[in-house]
Amino acid sequence: MQQPAPIQHHQLLLTLWHKANDGKAFVEAAKQAGYVVSKWPHRRPFRIITPDGQNLDLVSQLKSQEAHGQKVNDERKSLTVTREEVKARLRSVWPQLPTIHKV
Repeated sequence: MQQPAPIQHHQLLLTLWHKANDGKAFVEAAKQAGYVVSKWPHRRPFRIITPDGQNLDLVSQLKSQEAHGQKVNDERKSLTVTREEVKARLRSVWPQLPTIHKV
């Protein structure tokens, strides 16, 4: 099975994020798609472990494609997610997230 390219991780995670009503629903949807939402006790604490084993910053994956160096239209820019939004949505599930110690 071919693993998704980084931009495909971004697109799938962004879709899951916008479909989920809350942090718990996002974590479960990500899990069903083969991802693990986790926390890291340092800078950039919101992490996503991809099905192919990459340990990525969740917020970076949820930013617009423009942040990934691609031009996007205004409609796509409105899908951008901020660190504050991630923090607010994942606050309720934070204690249950697995902690990773290496990036």
